[in-house]
Amino acid sequence: MLEEFSNRELIVLDALHTQGIISGSPYDISEAQLKAYILTYGDLFSVANGKLDSTNYRFARKLAGRTLIKHNLYLGAGVHDVKAGLVYVVSNPSFKDHLKIGMTVDLTKRLSSFQTYDPHRAFKVEHYELVLNRKATERALLAEFSVSVETGEWVPKVVKDRFFDFLLSIPE
Repeated sequence: MLEEFSNRELIVLDALHTQGIISGSPYDISEAQLKAYILTYGDLFSVANGKLDSTNYRFARKLAGRTLIKHNLYLGAGVHDVKAGLVYVVSNPSFKDHLKIGMTVDLTKRLSSFQTYDPHRAFKVEHYELVLNRKATERALLAEFSVSVETGEWVPKVVKDRFFDFLLSIPE
């Protein structure tokens, strides 16, 4: 599984472990750890001198979260034990008036599972965000848009902008 980490990821993870920011056993990912990852990466690899605009910071936060989730799985945490993850919205031209809301720890694998059911492999990620508690965030989203799990978590496409605004407003 170590081969799934880039050299830079391993260097940053080692630095965070040495600083006591992450442990050698599974842990709940915190906002402080995400910030430390981003800053440590920037310091070690002379990236952005610690200054990122909001768009680049959100992207760096997603990458940091992805690595810390992967690290937890490497340390032996089960997928269901990892609280952090991604909430996403996907679309498919076959369902042009609807979007699907969901959560996962691995967006690539999740999207591949959708593509299995679509001969045109047309599912597309419209938006995703890293959250510290993916299950609670998904529950809040489904409740906000009155979506039942029984409907497959599909929502009318007209809520797309409201979805993004609501997602960003959820306190973690």
